Amino acid sequence: QLGDVRRPLLVGGFWAAAGAAIIALAPDPVSLAVAVGVWASGMAGIIPLIDSRTVELMGGSPNRYGRARAWGSVAFVGVALLTGAIIDRTSPRILFALWAPTLALTGVVAYRVLGGGSSGGSTRRLRVTRADVVGLVRLPRLGLFLVGAIGFWTTNTAVAAFLSIHMTNLGAPAQLVGAAWAVGATVEVPLMLAFPTIAGRLGSERLLVIASAAYVARAIGFALAPTPVALVALSALSGVGYAFFYVGSVTYVARHAPARLRATAQGVFTGTANSIGMIVGSLAGGVVASAITIPGMYAVAAAGSAVAGLIVARAVLGRQ
Repeated sequence: QLGDVRRPLLVGGFWAAAGAAIIALAPDPVSLAVAVGVWASGMAGIIPLIDSRTVELMGGSPNRYGRARAWGSVAFVGVALLTGAIIDRTSPRILFALWAPTLALTGVVAYRVLGGGSSGGSTRRLRVTRADVVGLVRLPRLGLFLVGAIGFWTTNTAVAAFLSIHMTNLGAPAQLVGAAWAVGATVEVPLMLAFPTIAGRLGSERLLVIASAAYVARAIGFALAPTPVALVALSALSGVGYAFFYVGSVTYVARHAPARLRATAQGVFTGTANSIGMIVGSLAGGVVASAITIPGMYAVAAAGSAVAGLIVARAVLGRQ
């Protein structure tokens, strides 16, 4: 409704930075939970707003978004490797102390570089009503996709949230754990850069289905992997799934949502789906892993990923 994503991004960046700083200083579980809530509320809108504005700055061509998003994965590779080294030498608390200023810097940089462009988004104010949001969910190509996307991110979170713990249980040092995360992001980069070409040949809708299949295979592999090194190798499938599903989701939503509601649509179909998936996946993954072990939970997640993939396939490939 502000007609300009920069101010919400600036506020969100500093808000999330405050939460990260409190996490670093939290003396007990209660204050830690409050700090996580502060951080999460600041982070909630940052990625969807950046995604929406990036699509606009790429000339409104959704398929070109992947080339911009790839640089985020490039940064992730370096940070994942650095994180393992820092934890081995210090403690996890230090990471949050370092994270806080980078979140604030994200808000400042977004404010400086995401203005202007050809869309006119910085000068146009449009009131978005509850009816508009409900209307988005009711669109035939988007409503069912939202259900599948929530399922996809839920099972993905359940798998990813326990990867570091599972590797540690198998005796992996922190640097090897960081390598597992870096492998996935390394695979993401060329796939995101090549997304316009691949989508042009196969269709972005099919890439969403391929992403779901990759996550099913990853969950099965994680359930059966006997060593940390095997888990590192299987993490390449994480890159395939994430690159095709995340970029494919942004592309799909940008293509099918009304132009004036694209920022709102990214918030609903990428931000909200991802957030719900993180909450449900973390809680459900913990309950299931406690009951039947982490490998057992991975097997359940594989089945869940398959169901989510079928829903996504029905949404994006089914007859309209």
